[in-house]
Amino acid sequence: IDIFCPVFGAVYGICIGWLGAILLTLCAVRSLQANKLMNEVVDETWEDKIPRITPEEIWRADNLQHLVMMCGYKEPMSVIQASVDSLAQQSVAHRLVVVIGLEEGTPDVGEKAAALKTRYATSFKRFHVTKHPKQWSGGREIRGKCSNANYTMRAAVSRLEDYEQLNLDCTTATSCDTDSIFAPRYFENLGYQFLTTPNAKEVVWQAPLYYNHQLNKRPFYVRAIGMMRAAFMLGF
Repeated sequence: IDIFCPVFGAVYGICIGWLGAILLTLCAVRSLQANKLMNEVVDETWEDKIPRITPEEIWRADNLQHLVMMCGYKEPMSVIQASVDSLAQQSVAHRLVVVIGLEEGTPDVGEKAAALKTRYATSFKRFHVTKHPKQWSGGREIRGKCSNANYTMRAAVSRLEDYEQLNLDCTTATSCDTDSIFAPRYFENLGYQFLTTPNAKEVVWQAPLYYNHQLNKRPFYVRAIGMMRAAFMLGF
């Protein structure tokens, strides 16, 4: 086959075009279906659906907890507080262990940590703020969210071990950014999924992301890309 032949190029272009059209149509249909399903269950309760028949199920349900790690650097306090407020408004906020991981080089890190602790000290099961030291794991450590997340998660696990409250049979771990806003029953549903899914320790739950923070104030191309990414997450 002569790939430089005009006929081959035309056929190839048509096939690729139709394939793209089919995939985009499928994505759009599935996105609408997923969005409809979420709207139908947004106010549904899940705590009462958790099985509590055997002693093991009762123990897991009573001791269920969610470790939430949120890493930040130079984000404004208003952004961080909006995210943590969405956690404080969870229907199962009493099950959340929230750890805010700031960098040691964060401007006014001491004042920010103190303000967060004062504001959310009694909002969750436990609340901590960590400060990631530079080159904590050695001279080859690469600065960025990954190294901060590594330090923050290790610190959170260490704290739970100190409290003798780390049990993988009833603990989920969530990593998110400081501009993540959660639906009020997100962790209630996550707990239900975790306790009712076979081999739950081998499962990763990824919620669809909506890039809609002040979307109306963004340039057109940013809005277009944000909506397309959200549609792809829902559709695929």
